[in-house]
Amino acid sequence: MNLSYINPPYILIMSIAAGVGSFGVLDIVYFKQAGLSLAAIGLMMLCFNSAVTVAELPFALLFDRHSTKLSLYIGFSIRICAFILFALNWGFSFLLLAQALAGIATAAASGTTTALVLNEVKEQSYKNMSIEKVSLRFFRV
Repeated sequence: MNLSYINPPYILIMSIAAGVGSFGVLDIVYFKQAGLSLAAIGLMMLCFNSAVTVAELPFALLFDRHSTKLSLYIGFSIRICAFILFALNWGFSFLLLAQALAGIATAAASGTTTALVLNEVKEQSYKNMSIEKVSLRFFRV
């Protein structure tokens, strides 16, 4: 098994993606410990998912027209602002704002990280691939 395509940027991006995926569970625990009702927690999830839905297309356009790194930097900066608001916990409206910011940050990073990983894997596989290796694998019995 050839693991030469795994490099530090790839591992970083995959760990960020795994971390973002785990926030859904941690958010619920955090909101429950903050004393929110299940209806309020549902509203928080609605706010997050609505922000992701609304922000996905503008960030896809930004990514296509400008730069992947710019989209990631914007997304990570917005995510940091959301974390600060979560940590301050100044009340329900600030938690809603933090959820909206987290949704926007997720939208900024979602397609961009996927594209970066696919481009990195594609570049590495082209570098390691040769006609002889491909033909030998194809005709091997």
